[in-house]
Amino acid sequence: MKKQDFILIGVLLIIALSIFVVYNVFLKKDGKEVVITLDNAEYTRLDLDKDQELEIRTEYGYNKIVISDGKVYVSEADCDNHTCIKQGKIHMTEQSIVCLPHKLIININ
Repeated sequence: MKKQDFILIGVLLIIALSIFVVYNVFLKKDGKEVVITLDNAEYTRLDLDKDQELEIRTEYGYNKIVISDGKVYVSEADCDNHTCIKQGKIHMTEQSIVCLPHKLIININ
């Protein structure tokens, strides 16, 4: 590799890092609303600033959704893999929690 190749790689890394920082620091913001979708239809909208719990029981299964301290997470689910629980707490716009077996999607707006 020549000197110009290293310079090009360095410039591309700086550009990529800049885009990452701008997106995560300036464009991504704390959300204000939780949108819960079940089976491709909007189920409910909840205020992210209000602590609350919601139990959803459908023919597909059970999920307990908790909003606390401006973050939302799934605390309980009866699906086999518990991926929705493992996704943890979210609070930024464009973040999601998905439970495929229960056809449940939680989005932050």
